[in-house]
Amino acid sequence: ASIWTAGTQTGAGTTRIDGNLDVSSSADKTVSGGRTLRTAGVTTWRNNSAADTNRLLVSGNSTINNAGDWRDENAFNAAIASQGGNNVFINDGTYTKSGASDTTITIGFNNNTGAVVTVSSGTLNLDGGGNSAGNFLGAGTLDFGGGTHTLSAASSTTVSNLVFSGGTTNQNGILNVNSLTISNAGTANLNTNGNTITLSQSAGTLGGTGAVTATGPSTWTGGAQTGTGTTRYNATLTVSGQADKTLAGGRTLLLTNSSQWSG
Repeated sequence: ASIWTAGTQTGAGTTRIDGNLDVSSSADKTVSGGRTLRTAGVTTWRNNSAADTNRLLVSGNSTINNAGDWRDENAFNAAIASQGGNNVFINDGTYTKSGASDTTITIGFNNNTGAVVTVSSGTLNLDGGGNSAGNFLGAGTLDFGGGTHTLSAASSTTVSNLVFSGGTTNQNGILNVNSLTISNAGTANLNTNGNTITLSQSAGTLGGTGAVTATGPSTWTGGAQTGTGTTRYNATLTVSGQADKTLAGGRTLLLTNSSQWSG
């Protein structure tokens, strides 16, 4: 087994770790200068002592490529943070987020065909864009928070709680979640039919060509719904708050149950 507790890996070469890797302690670790870090065994990222420690700082067009089992087990909020350049985390294996903390990834994140991201608990924030054809699942929260994300027709998103809080996400694959939230400046272009129990929109844009169906009580307090798709509410929709709500671009708002519109 290998251990990484501090320091920098840099230069255009590759660090290939085919066995297990323990990434621990509170010191930051840096991948820079076009470096590729490739892991193929069990990588355990753990043991930060406070929020924003044990960060992975990535710069200079560098890559982290997980072909094995990446276990995100930090007890406090953690980050894989871009420090400049076109950097990317490529998941060709499994990535599992556990614990109540948040992990924020501000480099690109590509979840490739056949790969699996499991958010068992806490929140995984993907803020750097990316292209994905793999699976997102688990009982936690997945937040597309920045950049442009494209989820291909081969992708599947069945995580319990799905949030679009920033950037633009083009969803072209399977979508079946318990709660779907659109907030802040997030844009969700849902281009295939999808299902959620609750749909909550406080800002941002719900767009795309597909039909999204909410089967449980839902709220709309701000933001826009646009594109030629359909938003179907099969349970009570509460439209409230002082912010304007916009319906545009050929959108269909389909209400099959009672709705309440209040200030």
